[in-house]
Amino acid sequence: MTHRKWASVLAVAWFSGGTALAATPAPSGDALQEIIVTAERVSNAESKTPVSMEVIDQQELLRKGIVDVQALAQADPSVNFDAGNGNGYITMRGVSGQGGIGPAVPVAFDGFYYNLPIIFNNALYDVNRVEVLRGPQGTLFGRNASGGLISVVTNDPGKEFGGYGQLTLGNHAQVNMEGALNIPLSDAVQLRFAYASAQHAGYRQLAAGGGVADDEDSKGGRVKLAVQATDHLAFLLSFQYTHVGGAGIADTIMNLPADANSFPTHEAIPLTHYMTEVYNVGLASQVNLDDKLLQLKATYDNLPDGITLSYLGGYDAMDYLHVSPTGGLDAPNYGIPVTVELLSTQDPRTQNQELRLASAPGKTVTWQAGLYYFRSHIANNDTHFRDAATPADPDIVTFPYDNEQWSTAGYGQLGWHLGPTILSLGARYTKEHVGQTDLASPGDGIFPALQTTDYSKWTWHVGEEWNATDHNLLYAKVDTGFRAGAFNLNVPCNCTGGTPLPTTIVPYDPEYVTAYEIGSKNRVSGHLQVNADAFYMNYKGQQITASNQGGVYTLNARATTIYGVEAQLVALANPIGRFDLNATWLHARFADQVQTNALNQTFQIGGNHLIQSPDFSITAGFEHGFPLTNGTLTARVETKYQSGQYFDFYNVPDSYQKAFTRSEAHLSYAPRTGAWVIDAFVRNIENAIVIVDESESFAPPLSQPGTYNVGFQAPRTYGVMLSAHF
Repeated sequence: MTHRKWASVLAVAWFSGGTALAATPAPSGDALQEIIVTAERVSNAESKTPVSMEVIDQQELLRKGIVDVQALAQADPSVNFDAGNGNGYITMRGVSGQGGIGPAVPVAFDGFYYNLPIIFNNALYDVNRVEVLRGPQGTLFGRNASGGLISVVTNDPGKEFGGYGQLTLGNHAQVNMEGALNIPLSDAVQLRFAYASAQHAGYRQLAAGGGVADDEDSKGGRVKLAVQATDHLAFLLSFQYTHVGGAGIADTIMNLPADANSFPTHEAIPLTHYMTEVYNVGLASQVNLDDKLLQLKATYDNLPDGITLSYLGGYDAMDYLHVSPTGGLDAPNYGIPVTVELLSTQDPRTQNQELRLASAPGKTVTWQAGLYYFRSHIANNDTHFRDAATPADPDIVTFPYDNEQWSTAGYGQLGWHLGPTILSLGARYTKEHVGQTDLASPGDGIFPALQTTDYSKWTWHVGEEWNATDHNLLYAKVDTGFRAGAFNLNVPCNCTGGTPLPTTIVPYDPEYVTAYEIGSKNRVSGHLQVNADAFYMNYKGQQITASNQGGVYTLNARATTIYGVEAQLVALANPIGRFDLNATWLHARFADQVQTNALNQTFQIGGNHLIQSPDFSITAGFEHGFPLTNGTLTARVETKYQSGQYFDFYNVPDSYQKAFTRSEAHLSYAPRTGAWVIDAFVRNIENAIVIVDESESFAPPLSQPGTYNVGFQAPRTYGVMLSAHF
């Protein structure tokens, strides 16, 4: 990074907060509301938290209809979401969760970390807030998190009776419902029920067999029980059930060009040049997920010197099936029946256990320390091909595995309060174990049947924050991150009979990141919030995915450089209205390095963009209220602009999504008396066709083309939403 670029980056962050901004009291009930977050594992105002973050509270989630992570990506320019052909991968600041032993940007639901990206398709309902924490979060939070973390905090039971309900009706037969009921059984016991369902018909016509693609059928329920056993001991028990069905995001599958064996040097026509034709062809898929999560949180706050002891534990049981086609409509030209489909089944059983001590707030030295344990076991991780036309016949080929992972960690962080300055120092020691058993090996006599690997690593944090005034915060920090290595177990496809070939093991190393960040947060008169930060991340051995014969495998990039600037502005300019602006400039490139693909071809990826790493992303919104005699009519428009991005690190035209905008408009009415709101909305006004997933594979023999798998975001949708609180 040149000195000139660093100078401009530093100027942005310091200019926004280097001078104390005037602060005068705002009119009561006519100011931006402060949001309390737990981004540092303690409750604090967002404007006083030295972390680059986007926080979306319950009111905004409901107003914008954000019910899943894909919709969340529309609101935050630093986040991209890849549907992943039935899975889901989050990319933040150029760091993708594809490949590896777990997501690099995990999602935590009330502190519970899932290990598989499948669960990212869950609906978000009865949520207090969503905290999008950018950059490595590996010291205070769970495993991995080398790219960032999305923390979903749901509503706890309260001591007042009440609740809410929301109904959304829209085109494509959309029917979404959400609601919660809070019941205080006594001063010491409270109960809360929440429920949500989301259904809509498919957005695209299927290429064969009738019907549509990209439908949705999901539902979930949650119950929480809060018990204040004594004045100092409290328990929170919760159970959540989630079902996801339907086709999900279906892929359009096409054959690669005839010169696929010269990949990646071929100059194929970019998909965006014939997007309409591609979009109107979809092939049937199926998703069936059932997930049960049980959690317990216990807190005791009467230890000496005000120390609090807390325990957070959870157990999750998931059963998952995803069915997708494997060839395009012209697959029979290459001897591949169009009815051949890929079935993936998994039954992960995951547990999180954490014990944490924290000092009382307000002391000269504050601290927290804890122990963490994670385990995931998938006894049935089976991928197999079959011909749907002859379901009674044996599978064409099957790849069954038993997967096990566990992680243990100890961590601690302290803050030294020196007047307006706070110095922070933290460290975490992590041990990781990965094991995988090839369940086909005992049957064919080819070993190894079991492969394991272990890694350990110290990660650390150093930071300084300066509260220039009660309304202006400057901070600088350095964080490190770590994601354990593992291995690819490649089981050759014995598709034509003969003697089975041995399983080969291709290991990959851990990835390490050191991230530097400076930033500023400023609130003015309760009417203006201005945040800005600049960051620089140096990755060693970043784990990336490459196309393989019939799938993908994980490998290490030698080095990756990522830096950029993020800025956020929220202005309440009455009587004009409310303005929101959120912008990201990102430079995410590979250093000079040569990689070898599945066809044993070498290629230089130095200077290539990372996956889903647009140079510019901007979200902007404006809202104005029109006072009426009996209520208020509110109009809101918002848009997201995103420059072009690639879906593979080869950066060939086939994987390129050109720049686009997706805008939406809302017109809502709230009566002066009464706790209900009706909102009419249009989303994706431009009806932009935007890729949400793209991948390529190669099918042996090499003379046969492989396939493109391409999925899309939703087209234009519109409808009406009615919500009521009591």
